[in-house]
Amino acid sequence: GIYSGMLTLYLDMISQPSRAVHWFCKTNNIACTVKPTLISKGQNRTEEYAKIHPFKKVPAIDDDGVIVFESHTILRYLADKYKVDDHWYPKDLKKRIYVDEYLDWHPVGLRHGAAGFIRSQIITPRLTGNPPDPAEVERNEKNLASGLRAIETYWLKDRQFITGSEASIADLSAACEVHQLRLVDYDLKQHPNINQWLKRVEQIPGEHETNEMLNRMVAKLIPKPRL
Repeated sequence: GIYSGMLTLYLDMISQPSRAVHWFCKTNNIACTVKPTLISKGQNRTEEYAKIHPFKKVPAIDDDGVIVFESHTILRYLADKYKVDDHWYPKDLKKRIYVDEYLDWHPVGLRHGAAGFIRSQIITPRLTGNPPDPAEVERNEKNLASGLRAIETYWLKDRQFITGSEASIADLSAACEVHQLRLVDYDLKQHPNINQWLKRVEQIPGEHETNEMLNRMVAKLIPKPRL
């Protein structure tokens, strides 16, 4: 059902963790106000925002005075607080540990390489005006390849979703990170399990609105193939 309350999300929709929180709220009909906090405009660096997030990052939430940051903590909190379907974050500890295991692996296992690869390919060159540093690109690409291989051969080896037969908050976090690779037109052809999984995850309601800004940016950056 629709929940009411004073839930405010501080998000930048080009940020992967922000999109995961947004998608979770959308798909679960959690009523909330989104306060755009755009990194590119320095909106995360204000003194006012520092009261919400002491390290001035996104996402963060203010749930009627309860302030939470770190996207995986936010997702766990929202899943518990808003009584969503159990598959998102199971009450049964034997199932829940698999979701927690992925969420704890994700920052170094996937995000470190994926976000680093995009930073070295796009963000650093734009900020400095210098071409991408080949050594840095190569290092990040190795980390990224290792993370994708782990998802392909372990997390999705014989599962429909990251932690089982139904989607959990782990899938939203992972999918938002993989979606970001479209900014550099990254080729996932050698990862059939990831490709099939992405198609399943993209059926989860809220995906279209969540990825709207990313899709616009991809359309600007990546030339359309010639027919």
